[in-house]
Amino acid sequence: MRHTLVVCLFLLGCNSTFAQKYADFYRSGKYAKALKSAEHAIESDSKNLDAYLTKAMCYIHLYRDPETHADYPSGPSMAINTWQVIQKKDKTGAFTQAHQAQRDTILAEGYTLAGEWVEKKQIKRAQALLQDMLLVQPTPAYYYLLGTIAETDNRHDEAVQYLNDAAAKIWTDAQKGIQPEPKWYIIFADLADAVAEDDDFNSAMILYARGIRLFKSDDISNRCYTLLHDAATSWFSSTDTTFTMRVAAFLDTLPPGTQHTELFEELKWSCIFHQYKVADEWLYYGNIFGQGETRLLFFACADLKLAVLDTFMQELRQGTYLQVKASGVSVSRIPHKIDFWLQGYACMHNTDWQQAESAIWSLFEDALTQQDFNWAGALLYNISGSSMARTNVKSAENKLFTTIGNQPKEVLDQIDLYALSVMFPANTIGRKLQKDESKLLIAKYLDKHDYTNAAKKLRLQMQIEPNDPTLKSLYKKWLVDDYIAHFMNSSTAYDLDTWTGSTEECRAGTLPDSVHAKVLDRLNYIRRLAGVPDNCEFNSALNKKCMEAALMMAANYSLSHGPPKDWLCYSQDGAASAGSSNLSLGYGGSEALYGQVEDDGGNNESVGHRRWILYPDRKVFGHGSTPNSMALWALGSENSLQSPEIREQYDETFVAWPAQYYFPTHLAPYRWSLSRNGATFDDTRIEMYCNNKRVQLEILPLAYGYGSPTIVWTPDLSPFDLSKECTFKVVVKHIGVDAIWNEEKQVYDQVYEDYTYTVTLLPLF
Repeated sequence: MRHTLVVCLFLLGCNSTFAQKYADFYRSGKYAKALKSAEHAIESDSKNLDAYLTKAMCYIHLYRDPETHADYPSGPSMAINTWQVIQKKDKTGAFTQAHQAQRDTILAEGYTLAGEWVEKKQIKRAQALLQDMLLVQPTPAYYYLLGTIAETDNRHDEAVQYLNDAAAKIWTDAQKGIQPEPKWYIIFADLADAVAEDDDFNSAMILYARGIRLFKSDDISNRCYTLLHDAATSWFSSTDTTFTMRVAAFLDTLPPGTQHTELFEELKWSCIFHQYKVADEWLYYGNIFGQGETRLLFFACADLKLAVLDTFMQELRQGTYLQVKASGVSVSRIPHKIDFWLQGYACMHNTDWQQAESAIWSLFEDALTQQDFNWAGALLYNISGSSMARTNVKSAENKLFTTIGNQPKEVLDQIDLYALSVMFPANTIGRKLQKDESKLLIAKYLDKHDYTNAAKKLRLQMQIEPNDPTLKSLYKKWLVDDYIAHFMNSSTAYDLDTWTGSTEECRAGTLPDSVHAKVLDRLNYIRRLAGVPDNCEFNSALNKKCMEAALMMAANYSLSHGPPKDWLCYSQDGAASAGSSNLSLGYGGSEALYGQVEDDGGNNESVGHRRWILYPDRKVFGHGSTPNSMALWALGSENSLQSPEIREQYDETFVAWPAQYYFPTHLAPYRWSLSRNGATFDDTRIEMYCNNKRVQLEILPLAYGYGSPTIVWTPDLSPFDLSKECTFKVVVKHIGVDAIWNEEKQVYDQVYEDYTYTVTLLPLF
């Protein structure tokens, strides 16, 4: 018994010594000694996961070091095998979870080594290594490399299977909210092309549709278009329309916002036109041979053509529209539909192109006669972009605007003069009409206290005539009137004593609907001032949870987005709200809301609270207040976003605070900011000027993860007299807005934009 005890004590002492040695060796960079020491520790205790981890990391370091690389050429492979042992021995998974960074390092080196082995034609070793890596952490990259190896080795079916596994992994991850890296669009494209080679075009089109939804990039759209275009056009000499109509039907299902919309639309209508060209051939065939079904076939063919021509016009009406963005406008044009309509008309009436042209102009004249000026303008806009003769376009344009100018006021109010002025920017008649009518319309909105539509029209018109004195006067009137109506009148400073809760009794209580309404009114005012959607609303269920969070903050007189369970008045709903809300302490209601937009204080350099409040995609919020605290639910929750159509308007524009054009001086924050969905600001520079004098400023550290990506800076405004109107020019340079694949360099090239805008700080009183 005594002997046994001595042995046990000796072994424990050895384990401790080995553990100390391999840890010390590893920390001092003596990886060969650390490796041997870790192996000794494992021999003494096979459950020592720290020793296994040290062993694995030593293999990586020894592989990386040029002096020891030759002795450990398969270091990453050996490290992966060691990690697999860790996974097997770690029954609870806690150890592997805590050391994911080391696991990722090991896998990254393994992936590099596998690539090297592929280049050296050591295919079996690369495959075996990748298979081991999949057992550790299945990722699309490993499946894709295995698929590439199999395809190179002429194992087509196996390659397709690996690509399918990679695509399935990306797709299932996306359903869980894990966004794929942009470069992995190639997995969906390669898989789609591979199954298309096997004549499975249905699967290929499904794969491309999913890939386009996931990646929304030029790269995958190009690949999809190339495949479908080459396949469909190869059928245009055939009398079998089955495949081309399948392509047309597929193109109709592509999601909104798909890249290269015009190319896809043109291909779709080419497929449709192929169908009625084939119908003509069958009709001709019937006439020659005098078959009994000729009459029926003729009517069927005519009906088909009429239906298709009507569809062309319907698509044209729906497809030409004004896209209004906070930083600009654009109009979509689909002129190829005009060309197809002309071809279809000539085909159906067995006539020539010239008579078809007369028919299209008749449609324009009909639109003028029926006073459908918006449609007449859209039709003319597409005619001007088509490949038909354009001799009549200029005279038709003048006729359109002259006719519009002679209309009474009630008709002018129904015409989208702004859209027409964007379509025909050089037309002086249309420009003058638009400018005059826009000012009358803005004044009308202000008279009706419709500050939402007034703001939209003001911002659009400022892009056209920023120095117009009448427009400036209207802008200032809107700023003052809206401030009085929806900022001053939304104060809750004297309303929070209506709170029915109690910190002593841990009762969250309630607030009258009128208090919530005031906070919501100020929220929408702030968003309207920033130029983002001001149609937000509160959710009653979220309000209730926010009341619980506000109670917790007041009871503990402290703020936490992850309150511990031992807090006073702790509740699950309150904790959930705290983790999804902007939080304030010391005041509540509307005053706390604007404090969050100001975002002063040492902990708020990233203006995260402001970013969530001004996040353009957000629509549904929640609110809860006590006299001394406030919670604004601004993150997550079901059905909380604006519609896709509204969100799309803010995909390519910036949101500034203070906002461009005019801004109340006393609402201007200490920290200025600019946000843009999907942007990066790592290389961005900012300059500010007032009367050509450079404004000194400091750009604050970047922080992503709050609302839209944002850059924040603090300008020194002390040299300037802010007691009177003061205009600052802001120049923001080198904003990363996109990444385009460079085929030659095999890298993504960053796309940059610069923004220049003015902020005029205006004392309101």
